[in-house]
Amino acid sequence: MNGLLKKVLSVLTVSAMVLSLASCSSSSSSSESDTQTASSSDPVTLDWYLYVDKTQSGLDAVQEALNQYLVDKINVKVNIHEMDCGTYGTKMPIIINSGENYDICQTATWGIVNYVNTALTGAFWDLSENSLQADAPETYKTIPEKLWTSAKVNGKIYGVPTYKEEGVQYDVMVNDDLAKQYDIDYSNLTTWEDLGPILKDAKSKLPSTVTPMDSAYLWSVAKSYAVSAGSEPGYVPVHGDDSPYNDIDSNTVFNIYDTDYFQTYCDTVYSWYKAGYFPTNIQTYSDDNRSSDDKANKLFAWIICYAPGYDTSYSASVGHNEVAVPITKCLYSGASDLQSISANSENKDAALKFLNLVNTDLTVGNYLRHGVEGTNYTLDDNDKVHALNTDVYGTDSGWQFGNIFNQTWTDGTASDIVDQYDAYNDNTVENPILGYVFDDANVKNQISAISSIQSQYYDPLINGYGDPSTLVAQYRDQLKANGSEALLAEQQKQVTAFLQDNS
Repeated sequence: MNGLLKKVLSVLTVSAMVLSLASCSSSSSSSESDTQTASSSDPVTLDWYLYVDKTQSGLDAVQEALNQYLVDKINVKVNIHEMDCGTYGTKMPIIINSGENYDICQTATWGIVNYVNTALTGAFWDLSENSLQADAPETYKTIPEKLWTSAKVNGKIYGVPTYKEEGVQYDVMVNDDLAKQYDIDYSNLTTWEDLGPILKDAKSKLPSTVTPMDSAYLWSVAKSYAVSAGSEPGYVPVHGDDSPYNDIDSNTVFNIYDTDYFQTYCDTVYSWYKAGYFPTNIQTYSDDNRSSDDKANKLFAWIICYAPGYDTSYSASVGHNEVAVPITKCLYSGASDLQSISANSENKDAALKFLNLVNTDLTVGNYLRHGVEGTNYTLDDNDKVHALNTDVYGTDSGWQFGNIFNQTWTDGTASDIVDQYDAYNDNTVENPILGYVFDDANVKNQISAISSIQSQYYDPLINGYGDPSTLVAQYRDQLKANGSEALLAEQQKQVTAFLQDNS
């Protein structure tokens, strides 16, 4: 183990020792005071909202055990409200906007409850460095400074970022067992364009019941050398040896759908769709469909936003071997998932102290991810977690809760998982406008009109079932007719100002 994560684990170890000594010491006046406070006042109960892959029937029992531990530590209990992703994305904004009581909620820069947009409304507490250092000092030290910086909105921090992979890298997950069984060679796969001959070979050799590839996220792969300027269709290029946008000047906002590269992409995926490489029901094919088909060995390849060690743990969960093949560089994304405290919470300090334990106390980390030892999991001879019944309770890496390094890893995890994360985070490509926040106040009408156009053209083109020979030109014309040039000009103005202010 080396690098930053080695330092992190050292901080966690020291933090655990400090907490242990503080709870055991009878000579410290502060410890006596804390104990007297804990024993003389009722515990504070926090309402924590978050989304998980699936809700868990064993949550109540785990929460009861966790709360016993939390009361002893910081005189706090937590009421965890789990939702699936779709429900959370619908319900949580209503809770926030209505003023309904909650203390902590899960947020993200990429969607669901949008961290930046919601912070700008004043819904979240400004943690400030002073509060973090007072109530979450171990977390403040554990999470890298660069990650804290990326979490700032107009110079303020409105959430505790999840310490995990700090970049975005897309991989193709390949069913290696099927590849070996049917002699399909994917050893030359390095870019999305390389998929063509591989999928052709797969289509000719695999049984008709097996789909060669799910096309979801393929456009995300293709456009990975560009970062959003805040709203479609504006992007800023990320230059590199193999970037298709090297002819566009640095820090220039451009219409990504008005490039030769987009036309090439659409022509290619349309030919793949016509050749039968994608699901026949592509317009309704969901992540749930993909998951069930993949587990049943009815899907050869699909795309993920990769996290180190995922292919190892995923293969163990589905019962066949899958290999993750990187096909993009890793773009630094900074804080992508966070835990934010409500500006209206009456328990702000307690909530931040609780998040400190979530991110640095190993016992809390294990409760949240694995449940109760002996009931939900056991430890094997190598001190790895062996889940007993994940249908009752248990998550994969548990990134939903916070710092993923604050846990005992499962027996399906690669032995060098921490080193993998170290290497992953150390080899990211810099985002040229990291920290930029777009203010859409002057172009709301254009954004609304363009959103309507997107709903007509976007999915058919990027997923290959729409004929690009006519649709691409129509798409471009409709974007311009509905205000894309004014939007791009506003984005360019703000990007230029942001770069000047941060030079």
